Formats: sequence, C-alpha cells, structure tokens
Amino acid sequence: MPTSPKDMMDAIERNLPARTGKTLAQWVARVKKVALRPIHEAALAAARKLGKDVAPSARKTYVSLVRKRQFGAVQPSTTDRVDLGLVLPGVEPTGRLEATTTVGGGRVTHRIALRSPKDVDAEVRRWLKVAYDRDA
Repeated sequence: MPTSPKDMMDAIERNLPARTGKTLAQWVARVKKVALRPIHEAALAAARKLGKDVAPSARKTYVSLVRKRQFGAVQPSTTDRVDLGLVLPGVEPTGRLEATTTVGGGRVTHRIALRSPKDVDAEVRRWLKVAYDRDA
C-alpha cells in the first residue's frame, strides 16, 4: 500500500495500462487535446469513452482522493476552474484555503481554487499532505 503521495502516484502510473489500456503519457496527451473545452464536458466525454454511463445532465463530477477513506477530491467547478477539496475538519480557512460544502461527496470541508497547473504550488502541496497524513 502506498505510504506517501509520491508512492500513490507511482502506483497509479504503474496500474494505468492494465486498468485503462493507456499509459499516463497517453492520458496526458488526451487531456491536452480536450483542455480547451469546458472542464466538465471534457470529463464527461472521457467517462463516456471509457464506457461509463453518464447522464448528459451531469455537470458536476469529481475524483475522490482516498488513502483509507476520502481525504480530498478534485472537481471541475466552472469552465476555467478546478477545485481541490480537502477533508480538514477543525482547520480555520486561511488564504486560498476556503471553507466549502459543495466539493466532493460530503466529507470535504475546504477547497482551493485552481485555474492553471501553476496554481499547484508549495501551499497547495502542503495542504494536500496535511489532509493525506490526517487520514493515516
């Protein structure tokens, strides 16, 4: 079982070809092709291509981040923003870390708005690690 976010990503990358038939590089290339479309439309199109039955009216989808249970979620929230939701009960919102009840499936307590890969900075990685470590 992965013991760190890096180990988790390594395991995901190793298992992607067997589970999806595509490598991480192939998925990245595919995402770049659809990146100009609104995020939720791209996510729905990708789900349909994977054979998932997704209702056309489903405009909000999210990916859970799980260790032992959900510690976060990534959710397209607008056409130009993805929210990183984190399970951080008892933590006061500060700076970019905002309180929320609208990200993920109900456990998420905070969110950080991300509009580009550059937004995933040291602060975001620190909060992600805090949520991950709390789920140990």
